[in-house]
Amino acid sequence: PSRSYGFERAKRLELDGFEGSGEAARAQFFEPIAAIEPRFNRLIFYRAGQIHYGQVQASNPRRLTANLFFGIR
Repeated sequence: PSRSYGFERAKRLELDGFEGSGEAARAQFFEPIAAIEPRFNRLIFYRAGQIHYGQVQASNPRRLTANLFFGIR
C-alpha cells in the first residue's frame, strides 16, 4: 500500500501517449511470469493489486469471470 501511488503514477507515465491495443501494451510493458490453463470449474485467487489478464483461447472463447473481494480478520 505504501508504494501503490508511486506505482500507479509510473504506470500512467509509461502508458501516456501509447497507441495500440491492449495486447500490444501487454507485450511491450509486461513480462508474463506464469500462466494457468483455463479449465471447467477452476477458481483462481490472486491479490487485488496483482497485474493480471485473462488468456482467452480462440478454440473456446467462452469464459465467466467474477470479481470477489475478501477480507482477513
